[in-house]
Amino acid sequence: LSEVYRIPFEVMTSTENLPIVIPSEKENPNTTFHNQHSLIFKKPFSTQNKSVILQGMLYKTLFIDLDETVYPSSTGLWEAIRQRIDLFLHEKMHFSWEEIPATRQYLYSNYGTTLRGLKALYHIDENFYLDFVHDIPLQNYLKPDPELRRVLKSYPQRKFIFTNADANHAKRVLEALQISDCFEDIIDIHTITPYCKPMPE
Repeated sequence: LSEVYRIPFEVMTSTENLPIVIPSEKENPNTTFHNQHSLIFKKPFSTQNKSVILQGMLYKTLFIDLDETVYPSSTGLWEAIRQRIDLFLHEKMHFSWEEIPATRQYLYSNYGTTLRGLKALYHIDENFYLDFVHDIPLQNYLKPDPELRRVLKSYPQRKFIFTNADANHAKRVLEALQISDCFEDIIDIHTITPYCKPMPE
């Protein structure tokens, strides 16, 4: 699971091509850079073999991130989650509002996620934390997305959600977008404990 790459929402839902994000620092004549970490096929890939050959590698499975990947940042959902994380630190951990930005940056930089840092330093109940920060009315942020569903269904590969959130949150997001059946399974923070993305382990 170390070779997992994020497909941005804007790329995934492109109507001009069917993109695959792959790691490379060299431009291939059949691809174009989307950003410094990814490439996009200029032409739709063939589905005849239900796989994709990228730079000599056969891709049969896609691992797709959840938050701000299956939905755009413009929904405001991730910002709402961030605010819930801040509220948890203030109400449950008794950090002052002034301390929270630096605290979160320290936890992220040293532990990969706020949750992993809080578990290591304060031994918090991770399920209590996850339930708290994801206690958000998703219907206020997400709605069924038939175009995203069409694009996902057009990929012949096996598809998995791979997220640092928990499966309960992932299921709620996928159900709100009506794309649950597009994915074979969810790989969540519990599945890969004690690690998290993007740790090489």
